[in-house]
Parts: sequence; C-alpha cells; structure tokens
Amino acid sequence: MSTPAANETPRKHRPYVPETMEMKEFTFRAVLIGLFLTALLGSANAYLGLKAGMTIAATYPAAVISMALLRLMKGSLLEENIARTVGSIGESVAAGAIFTIPAFVMAAYGRGSTRINTGSQWLSC
Repeated sequence: MSTPAANETPRKHRPYVPETMEMKEFTFRAVLIGLFLTALLGSANAYLGLKAGMTIAATYPAAVISMALLRLMKGSLLEENIARTVGSIGESVAAGAIFTIPAFVMAAYGRGSTRINTGSQWLSC
C-alpha cells in the first residue's frame, strides 16, 4: 500500500451528476421498461430454474438492455438505474417461488398428504 506524500492535498470528490443539475430519474418510461424486463427476465429465470436447477443474475442483462433502450430514447443515467433496478426484481421473485414452492409440495407428500396445504396449515405444524 502506498501512502500519500506529505505535500499532496487530497482531491475533493466530484460526483458524476452534480447537485445543481436537473435530471429525470423516476419516469414512466423507466418504470415501464423495468416492468417489461421484470416479466421477461423473471419468466426466463423461472424456466431456467425449474429446468436446470439454477438461476442467473438478471441484473446484468437488465442493465445492458435498459441502457440500450434508454440511450435510443435519450434517457438519463438515473433513468437507466431505475429501469435496471426494477428489471432485476423479477429474478428474485422467480427464484423465491421456484425454490420454495416445490419444497412445500415435497414436504406435504412426505407427511402422507395428497394435496397442497394452505399457509395457515403450514403454520400449525
């Protein structure tokens, strides 16, 4: 590790988007693109998870696709961030469903049940 020299002054942090700049962030088109990516990547992730037993990180494809679409529409960097964040939600929801619902079904059949129990019946076990 190197230490700064005694005569160097530390540089002041300059953010990429200055405080004085007015940029759109939470727009309808950013949320709409994000919701489209959520449906697309969530369904693809659910299929992959059920077929192969593993899922992918949908954040990276969501980031690339939203960046490409919003650059074509002259979107801002902050809009891209919103679209990517909303788009990556589908992966989490799909992974949560495809890994827990089969476990509940297997647990029900292991106890001799022939039907899927409701949530209140699971809590009483």
